[in-house]
Amino acid sequence: MTSSDPASAELHELLSRELDLMDQLADVMQRKQRLLVASSTAGLAELSHQEEELAQRLARLERQRIALVARQHGLDPQDAARLSAAESSGDAQLDELAGGMRLRIDELQQLQDDNRVLTERLVEYGELVLRLVTQGEGQPGYNSHGRPAEGSRRELLNCRV
Repeated sequence: MTSSDPASAELHELLSRELDLMDQLADVMQRKQRLLVASSTAGLAELSHQEEELAQRLARLERQRIALVARQHGLDPQDAARLSAAESSGDAQLDELAGGMRLRIDELQQLQDDNRVLTERLVEYGELVLRLVTQGEGQPGYNSHGRPAEGSRRELLNCRV
């Protein structure tokens, strides 16, 4: 199959769009990482929304790619999903795109792992601060309305701050 084939051109377009979305996703994840390192919660919700939206768009493109490869090779979608872009075409441009995608996927996985560790550390840090503030207080710090419970150390802390 050559890059002048309509099916090959369509696959090239899909892979290019996927790679572009992966670049955008990597950018969002890097910004998220900077916010996590700075322990800044401002903007994390928006970035999480952007990250989710990009991931959904990427999943839709991947489903389109799998459907295209399945049609091109007369495969069922499960078999087509296991067939890489390079294996399905024999086209040098597609091979190059597929290689770029593999590198980007590795980078995204590393960013995801790093962000997960940072998030876990922030949660642990928050729990430690809470234990220090409450000094192992036995009674609940908050009532059912989400306010500091009467007589709790949290109530005293909120009054002092």
